[in-house]
Amino acid sequence: MKHARLVAASLLLCSFSAPVVLAAARTIYDTDDRLDYYAASPELRKLADSTVAFFEPSQITGDGTIMMPTLGKKKGLCKTERFYDQPAGAFCSGFLVAPDIVATAGHCVKNEGDCASVKLVFGYAVKRAGILPLKTEPGDVYGCASVIYSTSPGSLSEFSRQGDYALIRLNRAVANHAPLPLSHGSIKNGAGVVVVGYPSGLPVKVSAGASVRLAMLTAFLTNLDAFGGNSGSAVFNAQTHLVEGIYAVGGDEDYVKEGDCYVTNVVLHDKGASVATNISFLFPYLKAGDVAATRLPETIPAVAAPVSLQDGMASKVHF
Repeated sequence: MKHARLVAASLLLCSFSAPVVLAAARTIYDTDDRLDYYAASPELRKLADSTVAFFEPSQITGDGTIMMPTLGKKKGLCKTERFYDQPAGAFCSGFLVAPDIVATAGHCVKNEGDCASVKLVFGYAVKRAGILPLKTEPGDVYGCASVIYSTSPGSLSEFSRQGDYALIRLNRAVANHAPLPLSHGSIKNGAGVVVVGYPSGLPVKVSAGASVRLAMLTAFLTNLDAFGGNSGSAVFNAQTHLVEGIYAVGGDEDYVKEGDCYVTNVVLHDKGASVATNISFLFPYLKAGDVAATRLPETIPAVAAPVSLQDGMASKVHF
């Protein structure tokens, strides 16, 4: 993740005409906007129902029990930290775009070997206060049957051209969860955004209160509250609730040491460096018949032009 975070910081530095200070670019901007499923609005809970958490197969038993540590123990957190006692087992996020197709970040599932080594779980959520999801319905656990397409950047220039995303086909069509509608336009600077995913492997969190700092052809920069584990999350337009992007990378470390334990990193609201790949990257790999919840655009948006970089900046980023 260190190299991926350099992409986020470098894109931000390269994209503003005025200097941007990213001294220890962090994960929470001003206040922690993450909400558990039960605390979110009905509209946002409906969107969360179509997201999926990525687990290793060994974590899930035959009866649906999920083997995982608490966030506090996993990260060595101070006991005052939010979600300290919640389970934290997922390693990536994704969302349903067709009855048997999930979108995620390319670095979450790079190839068929990764595909064979993942279980996808719907409904991993705190649906009532104090009731933790330590077990899931076996019917909500899916396997990855094949990788339709996956790409993840090995350099800043590659991210500028190709983004970071993947489409995977599940081992069966999903029941009781609807594919999410995808945006056909380009999100604008200042637009409100919401991310729904599994930060630090926690049960699903809905995080709003953020906006687009810079919209580009291939990606957009935000100040979303997101962590490792949010990779592959759906990023929604806060007004339309259409998926605008796939969360790719964030700022610096998620947690920093404070005495003998760790706390969440916090930074000013205007220093956000969270990056999402534009959803339009998916369109060439989806057929109109695949997507039940939305109509694909008649003209596929161009996505191949790179972000403009300052002279020599790309050579300063190492992967």
